Amino acid sequence: MMKAQQGQKKSLNANLYKAQKNLANAKRGVPVAQTDEFSDLSGIVMGHVADNNFSALDNFLKEEHIRPRVNKAFYQWAIHACLTKGNKLQVARWFISRMSSSGLTPTVVTFNSMIGACMKMGDTNEARNLWDLMISSGILPNRITYNIIISACSKASDAQAAEQWIQRMIDEGIKPCMISFTAVINAYAKLGDVDSAEKWFARMQDSDEAADSVLYNSMINACAK
Repeated sequence: MMKAQQGQKKSLNANLYKAQKNLANAKRGVPVAQTDEFSDLSGIVMGHVADNNFSALDNFLKEEHIRPRVNKAFYQWAIHACLTKGNKLQVARWFISRMSSSGLTPTVVTFNSMIGACMKMGDTNEARNLWDLMISSGILPNRITYNIIISACSKASDAQAAEQWIQRMIDEGIKPCMISFTAVINAYAKLGDVDSAEKWFARMQDSDEAADSVLYNSMINACAK
């Protein structure tokens, strides 16, 4: 009886840990399928990717015992793996194309991963192409999508672009969060544009978002320049 109870407790703890991990990943915009669900396929799939042998990869995914597992979660895992293991953007594009031709619609999480990778590499043209593809596919960007772009603009010290994107976000009815406001204010702080930084700080306060120490430091730095 005691062993059975211990076994149930271990199972419950394992499921709780997995749920907490998935929740944490979801908050960061990371696909849940990034976990070990497809770890047994990783070697073969990524081996064909490394060899640029997409014909063999396509045939492998069509195999009778593999095909049922090639679902939306699999594609999200594969795309995320391509982007985090060598920034293989064109390979991720191949998976998106195959996913669509299979009758599966990519999710906003999929596009967030790809747009984020583009912005990280400084490939704004490809990011824009993916944005257009996402919209044309009937997938609406979410707060995470906008924050990825706004943060990338801020890191590039492109305050004007950061402001344009946060304004577009607001116009689309998506409420900016602390991440959104901080990125825009940081962008103007880097330029020493106190007036613009203060303007967005005031708009943040009007939105009931509470400033943190990072944001106050950004304002102080802007005033000090």
